[in-house]
Amino acid sequence: MLSIRQLNYNYLFKGKNIMDMRLLIVLIPVLAAGSWALYNIGRAALQQLRSMGS
Repeated sequence: MLSIRQLNYNYLFKGKNIMDMRLLIVLIPVLAAGSWALYNIGRAALQQLRSMGS
């Protein structure tokens, strides 16, 4: 009988699932950078709106 660890290994590293892992490896930093940029732009936009109101 296969253990959970062995099943996870087989799922992640056998056959076509390698491409799925590569896609995740590429997308995670891109999504992190995008969310960081949106956070900083949103923060600057809110500061500008507050300064326009006063």
